[in-house]
Amino acid sequence: MKNVKLGVWIFILAIIDTTVLNYARVMGAVPSLLFAFIVSAALLEDTFTASAVITMLCAAAAGALGGRSFAVVFILYSLCGIWVFNIRNKPRYTKNIIKALVHTALWGVISEAILYFTVLFNFNLREIIASAVYPALYDMIAVLIIYPLLEASVYKNSASKKLIV
Repeated sequence: MKNVKLGVWIFILAIIDTTVLNYARVMGAVPSLLFAFIVSAALLEDTFTASAVITMLCAAAAGALGGRSFAVVFILYSLCGIWVFNIRNKPRYTKNIIKALVHTALWGVISEAILYFTVLFNFNLREIIASAVYPALYDMIAVLIIYPLLEASVYKNSASKKLIV
């Protein structure tokens, strides 16, 4: 049942990402809901295999439907998902929503800057900020919405299974 819910999430976010958000540009930037989903799922998932499959599906959907370079988007989003999963327990006593915001900001700026340089080889600081920082800020807002909804709808029983020591 969990896999079906995750598949529905990915399908709905891909549809919203490609249809609605293309017309909701603010200061020339659009949030990537699939990127926010990758970060959220990597923090909430228990096994690396499941996290990697979710990451690869979202990265493939974002690369294929996003209108950017498929290979670059797929590699950057995959690296983000793997990185976030591997360091999800550090620092230990920090809430996952704070970790999601930090990882989204960091990886959002890195991936958008790399995507900017793969298309335009221009080193104008104002354009780099506009194309890298603003989407990362909007991705952080998307994480604030997606993470609690994902936790409540898909991962609500995983917190009760953990042993408190």
